[in-house]
Parts: sequence; structure tokens; C-alpha cells
Amino acid sequence: SYGLQLNGVAIKYERMHSGNGHSWRTLEVDRYPQNVSEAQPLVLTLTVELAGSRSQSISQKIVTRTIDLEDTSWWKLHLPALENLFDDDLQILAVERTSALPRELLEGCIAEWMDVEAEWDVVRATVSYATESGTVNAQEIAVRILATDAVSRTYTHVTAFEGEEDTPDGLAQTLYESFATCPHEGSAVLVGEEIFPVSMGNSVNVVGSRPAWATMNADIQECIESVDDGTVKLRFGPPAHLGLQQLVQLTRMNRGREAPRTAWTRVAGEGGAGEIQQPTHTAAANTHVGATTYGKILFTHSEDSTRQMNFDADLIALSGLVLQPREEYVVENGELKMRLTIASQNYDIEE
Repeated sequence: SYGLQLNGVAIKYERMHSGNGHSWRTLEVDRYPQNVSEAQPLVLTLTVELAGSRSQSISQKIVTRTIDLEDTSWWKLHLPALENLFDDDLQILAVERTSALPRELLEGCIAEWMDVEAEWDVVRATVSYATESGTVNAQEIAVRILATDAVSRTYTHVTAFEGEEDTPDGLAQTLYESFATCPHEGSAVLVGEEIFPVSMGNSVNVVGSRPAWATMNADIQECIESVDDGTVKLRFGPPAHLGLQQLVQLTRMNRGREAPRTAWTRVAGEGGAGEIQQPTHTAAANTHVGATTYGKILFTHSEDSTRQMNFDADLIALSGLVLQPREEYVVENGELKMRLTIASQNYDIEE
């Protein structure tokens, strides 16, 4: 029966993949012959589900900027006290750093899995600038930043990965070749005075008719013996319990039966993600202005600029004089008391 002969085999391998909470399905088709279509008649089409890949990853977006210590805007961003100054009024001198990495971290965090360098950097400088109230000379400033060689981007690291299940090699061709020989199916009746003994292990060949029947070697699947009329009815052909429909059913029975593929999951009963590496460095938000020696401090009334308190070291004519709070004796209502005044130490009157 040529109706039992296959024109081809098409096996569809489905995989369900997952990664970071998202799932997607892929389909791989194994055909034999290669040009056969599952829409053709007498093409065995099977769907087999294979385990897909699984992955878990973490990501971190960071923003960095090049460290340019000669740019006054860089200092103004780190020291708000300088942001209102004009660039021409600000001089940056004697700059030094503790790190040589080219950029600083502005946003995000840096972890070991990013494979970048990061270290704390203290940037120091001496600045001079002019304001409406006067000039500040040789003020020491310092800024603490996180220096790095990372660039602005989103870094991603795979924390766990399980590869997909391998596709069986050449299964479609193997099935096709197993059904390639044209099978013979039918029935026959043997008539005689006595029942002709036939066992299930025998095969049927018919001589004196079509040449193909003489060598068909059809397996006997059923034998019915009738003692009354001496007949034996035979049904021969491919075994029904091993046919294509049963093969399809067997593949469906095993779909969805999935076992852990990693040794760690089977033994410990835990997922394969492991411990997530936490960030080790974050962007610095604190800055520092060093101690300053002022040559002049001028306090001006908020409504009348002519009313002022002027503390100008240039007005001290003699060397060694220090203006500071000092205790002195005073008489109040006939009583001797003390008070604090801002004064220098006593010195001789020059003649």
C-alpha cells in the first residue's frame, strides 16, 4: 500500500527561553528530505518540546565626566561657594591629585563585576578670587571625588546561565528511512481439509502474482483459525501499536516533563543565580573648603552701605600685634567689673 509510505518527516522543536522575568519561544524545524513541507500529504509532523536557555543578569547605568582641573566650571560644580564668581575673577593654582584615573563618577554605582577601576581621589588646589567685598588670596580648597576609568553607559553582567537542550541530530532522517520501504498491508484466507498451523512470528509472501508480493515479508499481526470449515484468516502488515499515531501520542505524553539541569539545583534545591554582587563604590556628594587666612573682612549694613565694620590687617601698623578678644577692667556704678573687648596687646607710644 503506497498510502502507508511517507513522503517526508518534519519535526518541530519548540523551546521556551527565559531571562530576567521575560519569556520567549523559538521554533526549529528538522525536515527530511530538506525540501519537504509539513503541509504536504503523508508527511509525518511531530512537535517536540526541548528545554530552552535560562539566564539572569543585573545592569547598572553610570554617568561619568572627564576631570579637567584647569576648567573653572569644574570647580564651581563641586564648590557652590564659587559658583557666583566670574571666570576672570577666579584663579586656580597649585593643583594636585591622589589618583591618576581620567574620569569621575557622577551617577550610579560601580561594582566589581563591571571590570573597571575606581578609587577615592582628593583634589587639592590654591585659589584666589575677587568679590564685591574684597579679594581672597591663596585660599586652600579640597574636593573628594570617586575617580574611575569607566565611561557613561549601562553595564550588564550575567549572574546565571543555563544553555538550551541540544537538538537530536538527524532524527527526521532516521524516522523517514525507517518508513522508506513501501509496507504491505492486507488479509488472506487459507483453506484446507485441516487447519494449517500459522504462528505470529511468520511473515507472508505471495508468489505467482505481482513481483513485489513475492518478497514483501509482511508480518502477521492476527490469526483466526476456524476448525469447523478448516480456514485460517490472516491479517498482515505493519504493527498498529507501533504506527505513526502511536508515535505522535508518545511524544505528547512526555511534553512538559522537565527536570533541573544544573547539579546545584538538583542537590541544593535552589536556583543557579547565586549571590548578586553589590556595588562597592558610589558617587561622592561631599566637598571641602580648606582653612583660609583672610586679609580683610568687611561687614556692611543691609540697608545702608555706609555703615560698616572693617577688619583689615593692613591697618595694623606694627609687627607682632594680634587683634583678639581680651579681658579688661572697668568701673560701673562704683563697682569694679570686667568685660571682653577686641583689642591688641599694649605697645609703647612712639615719640
